[in-house]
Amino acid sequence: MFPPLPTETYREIFKYLDFRSLGSCVLVNKSWFLNAVGLLWQDPFESLSEDKEIISRGPKLIRTYASCLSSISRKNLECFQLLSPTSTANKAIFNYAFFLVNLDYLLLVTSIKQWIKVSLGDENCDQKEIEREVIKELCSLFFQNCASLRKLGFLPRGYTYIFAENYLQDTTFIRLDKLPNAENCLSHLEELRCFGLTPNEVLCKIAEISKNLKVLDIRDGTEENKGLRNLFEVQTNLREFTITTTEPLSWISISLRKKVQNLQKINIYCHDHIPLGIFEGVTNIQELTLCDDLRFAPVTGVDPVRQFNSNLTKLEVLDLTLRDRNLLQISSLIRKTNGSLLQVSLHFGRPLDSQNFSALTSTITSACPKLKQLTLRVPNDTISKIPLLFTSCTSLECVTLVGDNYDISETLIEMGNSLPRNLMTLCLNPEKWIYNESSLKSFLEHCEKRLKSFPLKFARSKIRGKSEVLNSFIEEGIVSLM
Repeated sequence: MFPPLPTETYREIFKYLDFRSLGSCVLVNKSWFLNAVGLLWQDPFESLSEDKEIISRGPKLIRTYASCLSSISRKNLECFQLLSPTSTANKAIFNYAFFLVNLDYLLLVTSIKQWIKVSLGDENCDQKEIEREVIKELCSLFFQNCASLRKLGFLPRGYTYIFAENYLQDTTFIRLDKLPNAENCLSHLEELRCFGLTPNEVLCKIAEISKNLKVLDIRDGTEENKGLRNLFEVQTNLREFTITTTEPLSWISISLRKKVQNLQKINIYCHDHIPLGIFEGVTNIQELTLCDDLRFAPVTGVDPVRQFNSNLTKLEVLDLTLRDRNLLQISSLIRKTNGSLLQVSLHFGRPLDSQNFSALTSTITSACPKLKQLTLRVPNDTISKIPLLFTSCTSLECVTLVGDNYDISETLIEMGNSLPRNLMTLCLNPEKWIYNESSLKSFLEHCEKRLKSFPLKFARSKIRGKSEVLNSFIEEGIVSLM
């Protein structure tokens, strides 16, 4: 038998495993258990991604944490008949709270509800009182024992607003800041995720304590919730900021001007106008996503047409879904990246200077030599530039082009001659662009000659129906349909 590996080696390997795999590791032997158990309990609620998992696994997690409580805390829960005096013998082997890194408050409370339901049944008139007491005891356990809590979520990662409506409105909130050692523990938070439905007073108190966040993710924020605004404005070390809302948020533009210098990733999805001029002078930004879907809100401002004066040489991801913008300003922004962009996705509702689509395409062609992913609207008078785009951006791997009704047969042949060799996915406006069988055959033959790997994921034109040429190349493994 081989001798055990060093602890550092085990943990370096185990950190790449998912929750279920780590669960298997702790069953192998004592050495594996000791090295995997800490990682397994860093984010225990991570696997509760569906209602059925909350129902089946949530109570087990709470029962395990309850076994870590002090004798005084356990007696408090014995009063509610959640724990029996004989259960004190079932003390946990480890204080699992010590390992906690990410606390999902919403999932914690939902799991507690299920635990109480399993333990006491549905007919309990003091449900809210019991929930509050259990939340207080477990959160106290976390704050007094956890040495490395870095993430707090009132918004579970990957969950939608539907989940919030179903659960958050019925969630019992307590004053976390009043719990023992809470201020010390929360002052070290690096990531906070929350819904606008999270009570204002809860967020205001956290804003007073947690001033060193690196990541702030807000969903369904509203002007009325001052706690959200306070959270953002008091941060001094913020690196990533995401906000998604259907509400106008005029404070974003004001606050961003003060914070944008340190931010590396910005994701804004709202029904408000975010001036691009905010990003003047930015030097550290790496990812920028702006979506000002104004279909349900009036335009409150228009960016002036002006050149960007600062270089955005660290910007790698640019994703813009904008209405009523100047394409020349977008072109200026792209030029200021000095070739750093790896991903570009541009969607425009009603550009103020639609005649400059061609200039924008030319800018991408000349200023994005490292580009790997591209999503772009191509007007009919600019389609002929696609081959040149492929010739210049030789690192492209994934391309999606959209536009109006047009026959691209001639351009498709030229595209085949200039295909980037690393191309893996190609979507050529399948709803509106058409091409004849001859041009398709020529294009696919060039694919076979030029591309490094197969099959090419390809979105076929749905207007012409079935294609014998395409089917033959699919059978040969040259292409596959998206």
